[in-house]
Amino acid sequence: MGPAWIPLLLKGYFKAHGGYSLRGSNPSPDVRTLTGWIPERIGLRDGFQREKEWRRVKDAWDRGNVVVTLGTGSRESSGEGLVPYHAYAVLGA
Repeated sequence: MGPAWIPLLLKGYFKAHGGYSLRGSNPSPDVRTLTGWIPERIGLRDGFQREKEWRRVKDAWDRGNVVVTLGTGSRESSGEGLVPYHAYAVLGA
């Protein structure tokens, strides 16, 4: 379980931005607002080089220089418990 201040920060952020009823799975604007980091989006389709990108992200993760989020698409993934059009933070490897 993470620090208790994280859910409080998110609750305040969403309250200030109109609530939780946001459609989409792109957390980039939120990450920029909350951290000041300029997000980089890596698409998993066209031109994706799996081993090269994984090594780059993993090395940055090990150094503490990256926040990783994953967005779901339109398909329901009830088997995994994932919500369509939602973003999830990666908390551990």
